[in-house]
Amino acid sequence: MNEPIDLLRRHFGLTPAEARLALHLVAGETLRSAEVKLNITYESARTSLKNIFRKTGTCRQAELVIVILTALPGCGRLGSTEQISGVDEQIPGRGQSCPSSEILGQEAA
Repeated sequence: MNEPIDLLRRHFGLTPAEARLALHLVAGETLRSAEVKLNITYESARTSLKNIFRKTGTCRQAELVIVILTALPGCGRLGSTEQISGVDEQIPGRGQSCPSSEILGQEAA
């Protein structure tokens, strides 16, 4: 059982693959780096990231990291043996739509 993945799945409704990608991004990896480590294609990573943005109400990777760490602070300690506890508070920015031009803007190069 992987506690951070389970927490992300429960809190945001992410799939296991989306939760794994989100954890890599929270750890400071780029989408390209996460793609290699997760053994998925770049297009699969982009598609998953778009779904993560939609489910978390975010538009950018930096914003995504802030939302995840605010909701589930323990997710920032990847590899830690500490138990991570969820937070049942309203996440700032959830439910807001993003202009499509902003989605994935950081990885366009």
